[in-house]
Amino acid sequence: MKRGGPIARKTRLRPVNHERARRRFEAAYGGSKASWIRSMPCCCGCGTPPQSEAAHTKSRGAGGTAKDLIPLSSLCHRRQHARGWVALGATREHFEKIAASLHERWADERDEKERAA
Repeated sequence: MKRGGPIARKTRLRPVNHERARRRFEAAYGGSKASWIRSMPCCCGCGTPPQSEAAHTKSRGAGGTAKDLIPLSSLCHRRQHARGWVALGATREHFEKIAASLHERWADERDEKERAA
């Protein structure tokens, strides 16, 4: 085999579809919903001011989407990742109910803004 020659590609590299990548990112991380969630106080009741992190109740690897976001303080979010949901004083199902109610509230607010515009 001869060395030093150009690399011969057998397949064409596909360009990135930026619009599809943006839609997938928003579906996974919440986009404007994540910003709305971050503006809320921690749902654990730890008393931190409303500057939370958007945490997934169902991991993205397990199929979690923006519907599964809840506000957690940075300390509670780290505690949840390190020790699990029980470390926050409740089960994951409790936080999944909170996520579902927040998603409904966010959808209602978004629909009201669309009707007003």
